[in-house]
Amino acid sequence: MINRQVNLIEIGKLVARTELFKSRLRMTQGFVCRVLNDHKNAYVSSSFGKDSVVLVHMLIQFRPNIPVLFINSNYCFPDTYRVRTDFVEKYQINLHEIRQPYDYMELIHEYGLPHERTRKQQGKVVDLIKKDLGNQWAHEHNMDCCFWGLRKEESKGRKALLNAKGRKYYNETKGLYFVSPLADWMWEDIWAYIAKYDVPFSEIYTKQMFCDPRQIRNTSWITTDGLEKNGRLQWLRHYYPDYFNRLVDAFPRISSYV
Repeated sequence: MINRQVNLIEIGKLVARTELFKSRLRMTQGFVCRVLNDHKNAYVSSSFGKDSVVLVHMLIQFRPNIPVLFINSNYCFPDTYRVRTDFVEKYQINLHEIRQPYDYMELIHEYGLPHERTRKQQGKVVDLIKKDLGNQWAHEHNMDCCFWGLRKEESKGRKALLNAKGRKYYNETKGLYFVSPLADWMWEDIWAYIAKYDVPFSEIYTKQMFCDPRQIRNTSWITTDGLEKNGRLQWLRHYYPDYFNRLVDAFPRISSYV
């Protein structure tokens, strides 16, 4: 069992004082301003995880009424919903919420648990629960540019995508520009920004037993990505026992991983 309690805000305060962070912040803010000047119909896709809250907060400093799109899976952690509400109340963000029309439990019965799927199956599920809904909303609202909080550090796949495409690229199939201002930011930079501007963030990141705090992801509680190696199920059973029991009741084979 890992019991590593890291004070995220104290780390953030220290990093926020460094010249490297200050320089990175200035460069990112300049990039955001240039993109916003080029795109009057831009929006930001947000999960209200740590990277998303930084990006949303940064964008509303320059365009307070920018649409914030939140795709509600109906299986988010309660902490996620609290942060969404905090942003609405504290910043009066222009929130657009889409409720997921597919029940994720049913999708799992059809396509398998996330860690069991083939790449093709996983791609299909991601399209159904995220990409198709977001793209449809963007076209219905005449959007031409999507900001999202992807960072290279998060995964090999994101690093490969961002290295190949850059921080801004055009997707002809979707008819949208995709912009990743935080592509080169490190985990410490994210917490530096949150600490510097007192940005609301999900409490899931303070629940640090059983896994490295850098590995905590703001996904739905039902996901099993990386199940075999990151202690996620032990984490879920400890901090959210009701959700863990619901997952085991629906998929008894889950208990063999704990």
